[in-house]
Amino acid sequence: MDKEGQIGEARAKAVAKDLGVSVDLLDEVQWDVYQRTGNSGTPYGYYVEFEEDTPRELLERLGVRADEFSVDLRAGFGEEPEPDDPNEHVAYLAHRYKQLGGANGAVKIGDVVLLNPWSPSAPAAQEFWDQNIGILPVEDRQPFLIELLRHS
Repeated sequence: MDKEGQIGEARAKAVAKDLGVSVDLLDEVQWDVYQRTGNSGTPYGYYVEFEEDTPRELLERLGVRADEFSVDLRAGFGEEPEPDDPNEHVAYLAHRYKQLGGANGAVKIGDVVLLNPWSPSAPAAQEFWDQNIGILPVEDRQPFLIELLRHS
């Protein structure tokens, strides 16, 4: 694979990871990443824009709201959280899950935080849950649930 192909593949992996979807799903649509800049020209974030002829069902799976064709990427897009600060990654997971339309909350009973499934989550949120949180052993979900409690 040539250098341009490697860069494109790495970019697709970074976008897919940030959106909580598979690279295969991204490969089904046309997209590009753009930088948001303030009035002074200072960059402050990134977003992914999809072609307007993208089927709505695919856009929903990608976390795009109705009547929109773009979705924001998190601050620090493409950068991994510091390995010595797992709390940053847990906070990102909770924020992204809620941003995608995650309906589950958390409830604290004594010293234990438990999942409190309110209602069905949006398809993109459920896919994100299945790929990032649902794969964890129940005992390893506790930091995520504590963070989710803060977002409830």
